[in-house]
Amino acid sequence: MQKEGTDNLVDVYKTILEQEISNNTIFITVLLGIVVMLLGATWWWNKIGATKEIKAEVEKIFDKEKKKLQKELENEINEKTEKKSGI
Repeated sequence: MQKEGTDNLVDVYKTILEQEISNNTIFITVLLGIVVMLLGATWWWNKIGATKEIKAEVEKIFDKEKKKLQKELENEINEKTEKKSGI
């Protein structure tokens, strides 16, 4: 009689432990899935989105510097032509 009660209690604890392990496994699996999705989204953003933004920013800076240099060059040309013409 005592043996059966102990066996039943052991079975109950085994069942509870198995369910806890299962719950923890599910939790860890879901957590890993979320981490993988976040890493994938970050990689995608760096590969596609950030590249486009970086290119656009570089082009903007390049155009700005190009205009600045063209203006300086025009000013120098105007100064030299004014000196030669004696104005």
